[in-house]
Amino acid sequence: QILKQRRVVLILIATGLIQASHGLMYNFGSIYWKSLGVSAQQVGFLWAIPVFAEIVMFRLYARLLKRWTPQAVLAMAGAVAAVRWVLFAAAPDIGFGFAGFALVQCLHGITFGATYLAQQTFLAHAVDEERAGAAQGIGVLVHGVIMVLVMFASGPLYAALGGYGFLVMIFVAL
Repeated sequence: QILKQRRVVLILIATGLIQASHGLMYNFGSIYWKSLGVSAQQVGFLWAIPVFAEIVMFRLYARLLKRWTPQAVLAMAGAVAAVRWVLFAAAPDIGFGFAGFALVQCLHGITFGATYLAQQTFLAHAVDEERAGAAQGIGVLVHGVIMVLVMFASGPLYAALGGYGFLVMIFVAL
């Protein structure tokens, strides 16, 4: 029944793609940062910053929903993810170091947190309460499959393009 709802399926695929655009960073972020001279301790901070950004987004999301539909939030999150991956790829060319990446990592509150919350909000309105758990489960499956594909491809992608592989993540996010 849930898979017959075209809008629900499209939202699950869209959120899965935006989330999966993080795959290259999850697999190679630390290696990439170190290759650009970021210290091991700073790399640890670069992984902690997104957690804080997610917490901030979870706190502010209700205000965002007063102005935007979940679909609009997803569109914005995909666009912000594209900007994020452009900045990742351009880092060596624009002289990004720890401070630049720290600022860009704050975008995770939108690229991950707002994406997740928009999906949950959409499902809460689009699916009957008795099917909500099934819809969320299907969402996890869809996200997992897309993420596995992106993460599997990220090895050869990073080997071939290094940090410029983040440019490919733009298309995943959009």
